[in-house]
Amino acid sequence: MVLTNESHTFPGSETAANNASATTDVLAYKGSTRVPATINSVTGAPTGMSTSIANNGTLTARLTVAVDPTLVAPSGKLTLNLTVDGKTFTKDFSWAVAYKGTTGAPGPTIYTWVKYADSPTSGMSDLPAGKAYIGLAFNKTTATKSTVYGDYTWSLIKGTDGIPGEPGADGQTTYTWLKYADSPTTGMSDSPGGKAYIGIAVNKTTPTESTNYGDYTWSLIKGADGTNGSNGVGIISVTPYYRQTATGASTPAKPTVSPPASPWTSTEPAYAPDTELWRTERIEYTNGTVEYTLVSKVSSYTAAAAARTLAITADNRVNVSTAEPTTGDATGRPTGALWWRFQGTELVGLWRLTNTGTWEPLPLSRTLIPQIDIGAGTFGNLDGARMAARTVVAGSLAVGDESNLVPNGTGDWGVKGGWLTHANLTFEGTDKPTAIAGVVKGPASTFSAPGESLASAGWQCEEGEQFYIEMWVKASKANSRMYVELKDQNDANAVSVANPNDGSLYAGNAANPMSNLTVPTTWTKYVSLATALPGVRKMRVSKIEFNHTNGSERTAVQSIAIRVRRRNKSVLIEDGAVLARHVGAQQIEGNHVKANAIETNHLKTGLITAEKMALGVMRSNLLPDGSLEDDYTLTPWDPFGTWAGVGGTYGNMDQWRYGNPTNGSTITRDLTGQRARSGRGAVLLTATSNSTAEATLLSPSVPIQVGKTYRLLVHAACLNGQGLLAVQAHSNSSQGITSFEGSQSLTADDVTGSSFVSPPIVDDPINPDSFRTFGWTFTATNTWVQFRLINFRPGVASTVVIDDVSLVEVGLGGASELTSAGLRLFDDEGYEAGAFVTNRPNYFSVSSGGDAVAELSSSGDFSANSVSVKGDFYVAGSPVLGELMNFVPAGAENAGDAWLDKMPRGLVGYGSTALTTLNSNTGLFEVMWKAEPGRTYQFVFAGIMARIANPDRPAWFQFRNTTPAYTADGTGEAATPTLSNGAILAYSSATRTLSTDTYQMFPARSAFMRCNRLGTSAGGEVNAGWNRLLVTYNPNSSGEFLATTSDNVVQVAVLDIGPDSPNEAAANTGGGTGVTTKKSYTSVWKLNQSRTYNGNTNTHATHITDMVHGPVPGYSNNRYAIAFSSGNAISGETGKTMGSAFTGATIKRVEVKLTATHWYYGAGGKLYIRPFNSAAFPTTGNPGASGSAKVFDPFKKETRWVDITSLTNSKLTSLRGILIGATGTTDLKTYGRFATNAEIRVSYER
Repeated sequence: MVLTNESHTFPGSETAANNASATTDVLAYKGSTRVPATINSVTGAPTGMSTSIANNGTLTARLTVAVDPTLVAPSGKLTLNLTVDGKTFTKDFSWAVAYKGTTGAPGPTIYTWVKYADSPTSGMSDLPAGKAYIGLAFNKTTATKSTVYGDYTWSLIKGTDGIPGEPGADGQTTYTWLKYADSPTTGMSDSPGGKAYIGIAVNKTTPTESTNYGDYTWSLIKGADGTNGSNGVGIISVTPYYRQTATGASTPAKPTVSPPASPWTSTEPAYAPDTELWRTERIEYTNGTVEYTLVSKVSSYTAAAAARTLAITADNRVNVSTAEPTTGDATGRPTGALWWRFQGTELVGLWRLTNTGTWEPLPLSRTLIPQIDIGAGTFGNLDGARMAARTVVAGSLAVGDESNLVPNGTGDWGVKGGWLTHANLTFEGTDKPTAIAGVVKGPASTFSAPGESLASAGWQCEEGEQFYIEMWVKASKANSRMYVELKDQNDANAVSVANPNDGSLYAGNAANPMSNLTVPTTWTKYVSLATALPGVRKMRVSKIEFNHTNGSERTAVQSIAIRVRRRNKSVLIEDGAVLARHVGAQQIEGNHVKANAIETNHLKTGLITAEKMALGVMRSNLLPDGSLEDDYTLTPWDPFGTWAGVGGTYGNMDQWRYGNPTNGSTITRDLTGQRARSGRGAVLLTATSNSTAEATLLSPSVPIQVGKTYRLLVHAACLNGQGLLAVQAHSNSSQGITSFEGSQSLTADDVTGSSFVSPPIVDDPINPDSFRTFGWTFTATNTWVQFRLINFRPGVASTVVIDDVSLVEVGLGGASELTSAGLRLFDDEGYEAGAFVTNRPNYFSVSSGGDAVAELSSSGDFSANSVSVKGDFYVAGSPVLGELMNFVPAGAENAGDAWLDKMPRGLVGYGSTALTTLNSNTGLFEVMWKAEPGRTYQFVFAGIMARIANPDRPAWFQFRNTTPAYTADGTGEAATPTLSNGAILAYSSATRTLSTDTYQMFPARSAFMRCNRLGTSAGGEVNAGWNRLLVTYNPNSSGEFLATTSDNVVQVAVLDIGPDSPNEAAANTGGGTGVTTKKSYTSVWKLNQSRTYNGNTNTHATHITDMVHGPVPGYSNNRYAIAFSSGNAISGETGKTMGSAFTGATIKRVEVKLTATHWYYGAGGKLYIRPFNSAAFPTTGNPGASGSAKVFDPFKKETRWVDITSLTNSKLTSLRGILIGATGTTDLKTYGRFATNAEIRVSYER
């Protein structure tokens, strides 16, 4: 049920409404059927407003609301009591009066001065006669013209005389006559009405039109009637048909006969559980044909039934009352029913009915029902079943991102901060536009306010992304000017700016959202549409120029508020489009927030402090700034003098301070990073050799819980001397000391006497590895704690360095600390379990019991107890395992890409058997072994002891191998070998002189085989896959082999001896006439020349530091990049360019190393790469339009070698570089950027 007009604004004068009226109709639907409605009553009309009802009980019940000048209330609502289908409902009609504003102050009068002169410095006059120059002066505040030549801008208005022209003929005025007629000879008239012809006469010397038909040229302007057209085809009838199916069934086919066969029916069936209803319409035409519409599901069929069921039970689910619920109120109500208690219009209580029949009170918060007026009566759960079918469509949804990317940009915090914190600026929460919470006021002088610092503020964006920039401004005086600027991560212009053309006021130029604006003296809103420029990844409000010098008034108090919000894309909600930045302030409670959805830029600085955290909820270091990183000055405080010295009460110290030093001791804050264990901050406690000298550092006070166990960890090092680290804990009582384990000077877990007994650390800057860990565990007996860290060793001068202090609750499974130095993780005992921090030799570390077990240094060195890798891992851009573990690296064209692929793999097949007396051709055993493309294998036959019955007749050991048919994946299996297969290796006894009585050694023999790459095996080659090797013995004409010793075992092995090598043999007769042998080289060149192109030959100058690949979002052109080498090789033939190295060479392999620095999608992108065969950038044509590309998908944000050998001809010695970029695609997966450090590695022979 909806009102066609649910909110109306009436026009008014400055104090009251004008005479006006408005109407609204009641539209009610039952399912998809519109039903009549009755307006029973209308309440809430104030004086000056009247209502009338019409068409009651019909489909268009109408309410008319009229107002007159006695209406002075600014706004309100009317409540309509309605009856639909026997049920009673209420609807609200909101109204408001738009009052006329007061007349604004008159604007200033400005003047333009005009003078004439003989030259810019002489002959000034108010008249132009005889003058050659005109002078103009604009925006002058007085009508009195200046006589100072410098006040005018002079322009030449009289040139030298030209050559006189020929005398012209006398001019003559001519006329055109126009008449209308029934025909060219009858019915002349000056009017076209009913006339069929028009007459025109041109170049007449008199304005008096002739009535002579012959003076005109006549043209027909009305043709004869056409013949009647053929009869059209009309619709005789449209009949709906229905079909019921089980829920989840497929869509029924359209009927093909008329009328349709059962189960189609023209009567809509009653609702049945677990069914769906389908509908089609039969259209009967006047020409006798019949057509059916597409079959569609009747969505209201199930929605209406579910809505009716919920409507029956909704009355008992929610109750609104002024009293608390009683036990009797639970009767007849389901579990989960709610009871709302109001006092007037304020919600004061909420209860829920439990499954035991008792009322459970629920907590209230101000975000319980944001911006929903539930009115009177009951209100059930709103779900899909309560919505009439097709009543909520995409056009009914307001989709937008209203979150402000400028922190506190519209004063939401109620204080100054966030976007502008300068001392000259103040917060204003009263004199402001009603639409926002507050504004920032500048000083009454010219002042350039920087926005957020470049290093820490702003918001992330993508090039081409668009933003609405809304600015509310006001000045206390007229004629003052203001500018607003946006900058990117490089402090360059971030956006191109345009008028949004939505009716808003616009004050920007091409680069700035507000440019040289004369600020109005009343609150005025301006809107700009900004588009992020190419290369922009982050932007910020960089500058606001108050009282700019362009204005004649420079002492106005100017105020401004800014809201920046993202403009939505063409779809309502893209996958991943709703992020934490889209969440409005105070709209979502903790249980509604998905893990990791809220980022730090959504939190006001200083908003979350230790006392505002529920203890045990955030498992973190309880000590603020435990790494001593924040920017503040250490100030003194004597905890033994006055506990109220800071914050007014004891236990309220909010930052680290130092105790009063004694006898020359000093406490120093060091933020250089030179003495820190991590990050940049540390504190130096320096005690003199005086027997009572001590240096004390005081921690912030933090809340704890009585009975819980906590652990304090302190990391300390001794810069000189030997220091004694003592730790004391203050509790709730004034000047109280709560000891750890019964002693004020505690014993650290791993250092006897809490002292640094190791040799003094004298290096400066200090080595972070020199820090040691001291820990203490205690059980809380009070509700807060504060620590004193003291360097005190009587009679010994020393400096103790303190850093990374943590307090964590034991038993929670660990804790964490996030500071500007990085992230630290603690185990359940409070020891540091992991760290990702700067200014340590090892930026990343994992520890166990305080000892490091894995570390990653700032230079990229990694160490660990053991490493487990699921896939392959890479060294210098190449995989280590490669095909050894059946893992083929992406882009690998052949075997041998990996480091281990370049080495022998050893034994891949073996077999043996003991011999018996052999006297016929027979098989001994078979060995199955797997061959891989590009590998070389050796067959080895071990020597044996043997004797031959007939030594003059040779016997043979033979090796017969069957190889599988070629397959691309190398998974084929060979057929069973037989005695008829050819032998790849044979060993004849004829070469030995053996007697029947003497056993002699048959020496070992071997043969080599290569596994071909392309399936064209020839002699000496096998195919990839499972090969089968048969070992046979052939006595060859009654030869007899007899084995009688224990050593007579036939053994055969198949060895992988490494990747195959090209045949380097060259003819040489040994007589000095041989040919020069070719040599193999592998050289690497840096592609030191690179450019990015805008889909044509225009260099994209913005990207001279990287190479852009693919279609940039928001721009029409695809980007291409070319990189080539113009220098010598950096390895291999280091003295040669690519051109000189390839002269006379044959290219064997081409690989390219690329570093992807950005992809549109986080999972990676799709790389298109082609060879580039020139050492110069193209000047004509489209550089990305030709040539086949090789695609690598996915290519992650990584550095990687890719093989493009298949794109290069072995004789193509013109190869100089690469071209990257997609052709003819808008797929954003292809949009990315690459560093300009590409290299090309080429293997070749020459």
